Amino acid sequence: MELRLLLPTALALLATAGVGNRGNAAPSADEQQPRTVDEVLEQSLESDFDAGKLRGALHALAGPILPDLFEALCEGTTRAGEPLDEPRRILVRTTLVRTPLGELRPFLESLATGPTPVDRRMAAMGILGAAGEGRDVALLARMAPVDSQQVTVGIDQRQVFSAALAEIAARDPEVSPQLGSVLRQAHPSLAAPLVRAMASADDAERLLAAELHVNASYDELILLELARLGESRRLQLDELQRRTIRALLDGHNSVATVTLATRAAAGARDDDAVPALIDLLESPDRVIAKAARVALESITRQRLRDDVEAWRAWHSRELKWWRDESQDTFRRVTGRDAADAGNAIRELSARRLFVDRVAQGLIPALDRDDPELVLLACSALAQLEATSAVPRLVDCLDHEHAGVRDLAWKTLRDLTGRQLGPDPRLWRERVLAQPDKTP
Repeated sequence: MELRLLLPTALALLATAGVGNRGNAAPSADEQQPRTVDEVLEQSLESDFDAGKLRGALHALAGPILPDLFEALCEGTTRAGEPLDEPRRILVRTTLVRTPLGELRPFLESLATGPTPVDRRMAAMGILGAAGEGRDVALLARMAPVDSQQVTVGIDQRQVFSAALAEIAARDPEVSPQLGSVLRQAHPSLAAPLVRAMASADDAERLLAAELHVNASYDELILLELARLGESRRLQLDELQRRTIRALLDGHNSVATVTLATRAAAGARDDDAVPALIDLLESPDRVIAKAARVALESITRQRLRDDVEAWRAWHSRELKWWRDESQDTFRRVTGRDAADAGNAIRELSARRLFVDRVAQGLIPALDRDDPELVLLACSALAQLEATSAVPRLVDCLDHEHAGVRDLAWKTLRDLTGRQLGPDPRLWRERVLAQPDKTP
C-alpha cells in the first residue's frame, strides 16, 4: 500500500531530474557537426584528416565551399585567423584539385572573369594545372593576369602559366588540338609558352606550320621552333606549309624572319626553295646570305660556297636532267640488262635535287633477284640520305641474302639515328609506327 502511494512521487522526481540535467548532457550528433568551412578546417587541425575525409566533411555543409576553401589556401589561415600548417595547406590544395571538374570549372571561370588579384589568379592557375584537361587550356589563358595597362603578363605569371600548361599537356594529349585557337585569342604575352607547347606535341610540325601567317607577329616564334625541330629530324610538312615558308624567304621580310625561314626550309629539305635560296646569296645582308648558303648545302649536299653562278648552273643542269633523262633512267633500273641497271642506279645515286623522287625510282631495285643490284641500291639510298625509303629498307631486313640484310640494317641506323637490332619487328614497331619522328 505504501509503495503504491510513493510511486507517483518517485516518477515525478525522476522526470524533474531529467529536465534539470539536460543542460549538462553531451550535444547531439547534429550539434557536433561543423556548419562552416572554417569549422571543418579547425576540426581538421585537431583530428587526423585526409583529403577524402575533409572532402566528405565539406560536402556535408550547406552552400558553396570552394570560395572559402580557396581563400584558406591563399591566406594560409582560416577566416578566424587560425593558421594552417604546411600539411593542412597541402590537404586543402589536394581537396581543391580533386574537386570534380564540373564543380571546379565554374568557380575558376568566375575568378578568370572577375576583378581577381594577381596572387589569386596565380594560385588558380596552379589548381587548374593540377586538375584540368585539354579543353581547359583556354580557361587557363583567360586566367593569366594582365598588368593594369593591359600591356603584358608578368614574368612570374608567365612561368606559372607555362608550368600549368605543361602539367595539363603531360596528362592529356587533347591539349594539342586546342593550342592553335587559344594562341589566336590569348594575350600576346602568352604566345611564347603556347608556341613552345606546340613544339612539344606529337604533331608539332603540323600545329606550328598551321599558325604561320595567321598573326605575323608570331611568325618568328613559330619559325624558331620549326628550325629547332628541323635540326634533329626532317620536318614533315605538306606542300601548302612548305609554300608558306618559302613566301617568308622574301628579302623584304626582317633579317630574323628570313634567316629562320631558311633554317625551316632546310629542315623540311624543300627542294623547291632552292631558287629562292640561291637568290638570297646575293643579299647585301651577310647574315641572310650565310644562312641561305647553309640551307642550300643542307638540302642539296653540294659545296659551292657563295658562288651564285655556280649554284645557278648546277640547278639548271639538275632541272635539265629531270626534264630530259629521268624517266629513261628510272626505266633502266628495272630493265633486263643487269649491267645497265647497275649503271642507272649509280647515275641516280649522284643526283642531289628532289632526292625523294630519286629514291622512289631506286626502290624497285630492292626487289631484283640479283643481290648485287640490291646492295647497290641500298648504298645509293644511303648516299642520298633518302629517309623516304626507310619502310622498304625495313623489308630488306627479311632478305634471304645476309649481305643485303647487313647493309639494310646499317643504312637504317644511319638514316634514322636509331640504334635498334636487326629484327625487322623492332623497326616496324618503333620506327614505322611513328613516321613523323624519322630524321
